Amino acid sequence: MAEYSVIGKAGNKEKNTLIKKMTGTWDYAGDNFPGKKLICRTVLSNFARGKIKSIDTSAAERLAGVKAVTTYADCPVLKQGITWWGQEVCAIAAVDEETANQAVELVKVEYEPGTAVTDPDEASKPGAPLTGVWPDTNVRTAQVVRGDSSAGFKEADVIVEDTVGWLNRWQHMEIEPRTALAYWVGDHLYFWTSSQNAFGQRSAAGASLKIPLNKIHLVSHGSGSGHGDKHTIEYGVIAAVLAKKAGMPVLYQLSRREHVINAIRQHAAKGTVKIGVKKDGTITALECTMYGDAGGNGAAWAAGLHWMLRSTYKCPNGLFKSVDIASNTPPTGAFRCVADPPGCLIMNQVVDMTAYQLGMDPLAFRLKNAVPPELPHQDTKLPYGGHNIPELFRMAANGIGWSAKYHAPGQKTLPDGRLHGVGIAGGIDVHGQLSAPVGAVVHLTRDGKATTNHGQTFNTFSVIAECHILAQTLGMAYDDVQIGSIGETDTSSEGGSEGGSTRTITLGAAFQMAAEDALDQAKTVAAGANLLNVSKDRISVADGKFFETANPANSKTWAQVAAAFTNPIIGRGYTWAKKYRRPKFGLPVGTDCETRGSEATAVEVAVDPETGEVEVLDICNAIDMGQVVYRRGVEKQMFGGLEIILGQALWYDHIIERSTGATLNPSFLEHKMPTSLDIPHSALKIAMQESDDVAGPYGAHGIGEPCVTSYAALNAAVYNATGKWIKESPITPMKVLQALGKA
Repeated sequence: MAEYSVIGKAGNKEKNTLIKKMTGTWDYAGDNFPGKKLICRTVLSNFARGKIKSIDTSAAERLAGVKAVTTYADCPVLKQGITWWGQEVCAIAAVDEETANQAVELVKVEYEPGTAVTDPDEASKPGAPLTGVWPDTNVRTAQVVRGDSSAGFKEADVIVEDTVGWLNRWQHMEIEPRTALAYWVGDHLYFWTSSQNAFGQRSAAGASLKIPLNKIHLVSHGSGSGHGDKHTIEYGVIAAVLAKKAGMPVLYQLSRREHVINAIRQHAAKGTVKIGVKKDGTITALECTMYGDAGGNGAAWAAGLHWMLRSTYKCPNGLFKSVDIASNTPPTGAFRCVADPPGCLIMNQVVDMTAYQLGMDPLAFRLKNAVPPELPHQDTKLPYGGHNIPELFRMAANGIGWSAKYHAPGQKTLPDGRLHGVGIAGGIDVHGQLSAPVGAVVHLTRDGKATTNHGQTFNTFSVIAECHILAQTLGMAYDDVQIGSIGETDTSSEGGSEGGSTRTITLGAAFQMAAEDALDQAKTVAAGANLLNVSKDRISVADGKFFETANPANSKTWAQVAAAFTNPIIGRGYTWAKKYRRPKFGLPVGTDCETRGSEATAVEVAVDPETGEVEVLDICNAIDMGQVVYRRGVEKQMFGGLEIILGQALWYDHIIERSTGATLNPSFLEHKMPTSLDIPHSALKIAMQESDDVAGPYGAHGIGEPCVTSYAALNAAVYNATGKWIKESPITPMKVLQALGKA
């Protein structure tokens, strides 16, 4: 990898946004208009399927302190049809939360009940009642075909097939629930939101409310986490409709109960995987059918479940089917990697089953079949910008001392009587890639420094990574690049969606181009007779100086050059195409390519056969980042990813009463999330791989989602300890005891 003066340096700290957060001076959406805003609360349905016959809001409207009420009759995001229990049917704005809650109790709703189908297996059966989510069907299917899987299985010496799931769903439970504050000045709408996609929210609000985008002024500064939940604006549209009616600012910050019921959650997943292999472990055929519960909002996504299976392992023959099933359960959506974590768990168990049936070490089986870096994707036929999944498997395994700790399933007991196990999981992720083009702006100051306006909020560390890219490109010190406005649609170029682990590579590309544009303008100034007195194509920048490339002694500082600016210099840039920017694997610049992240996680556990408790003794997260840009940021992402991996495997679970579709654990008390006391901090390890993604800025791609993906390693380790597969998640003590025949 190239050595840079700014990129990847350990000493670079976070910008002043962290100080604002820690001191409480960072403004979140709900902090605005203190004492001058109305509070919104909502009426929720008590049916999972049906239709609203009538809503009587008169008593609520007569209550002192109630200023506005809205229903499906005048709010475009409230619906007359009901497709999940707890769906919002009416919203009320009042002078305080207590009054709004009282008003909610006064609203009378008459429903025409329908037949709810809350079990996806039942919803997919022929003749099942329609859930009302999609017209005329509960099921949508698709498939990807590669070669001839039937012929591939005929070549196999061993065929392994199994079904895993249904896996757990869980609510995002971010520390700040969905929040929007809206008020109007004439026909202009002003918004403060918690967001992962400020410009996307503006567009969605404009489409819902039918107002021009230049009359929507959206600000999203602080956001207390998102994990995929804060892309939409339904809650903001409700606030805007109420604010218009009331003639006052309205804050709709969902209560924790409202948030758990109506914000999105990770999907439930199930899959059947079939693998054919030679006696030496070579995979000859792959087949799978992956099922996703699309919930009451119809978030189809099951096709992503098989991405990792068909991308990670060499195999000329495959058939990959996906089945999305709509059910009358709460809405589903993206959670920090969407389909890859459950898809990894489903495929990983059958991969391990195959290795064990062959008598192979699961690590050796993966290394034999994992795609090498130079192999193009087997379906898209495009080469990768950069990955090395075989080496990632080695890095994760070495991180826990795999070679000394691996053993056959159920064959090692620790001195205290607990069962010992190790497991590994991972693959090439669908995320981390260049996505839809966005723009970036950099302002050069007259004292030789730079400020930027970012069209995204500060949910991730990509904002800081973009400052590294700017400083490196401009030849400035890291501290000479500062953040201006963040997440303001009136002052920034469109920054895109903080999803798919795409901002560092996608918006980073735009900022590199913006810096190059600004630098080119500055070089024109530096080339003048009173400065370097050479043509600008003979000028380089580094360490805060412009200098003649062939004669570095002929130099001027950034401050000296900036003092000579005649006009203000503003650089602009846009995302480049998904193509090679440097040669690789013998392929030239301009080659169309794949840009993807990849990951591997290995874990060592102790399982108590009397209580079913699982203790993590050692765990290593190995992530390919292409190129480390902001080192402290990736360290935080990777350690935080391990905490989420443990939560997905051992705790997270959204519980639904199948007879009614009701959510039974709508709070932190019942919806268990690991606390600091639950995390074995001393056991957490990380390993960074730099594969140099030649499509990304300075070789970088995204890691935010890959670093939370491979919680399947926990299931694999529990099997290695007990000799029993747990095919549903999370891994609770009761499930362990049931697997051991003790409960």
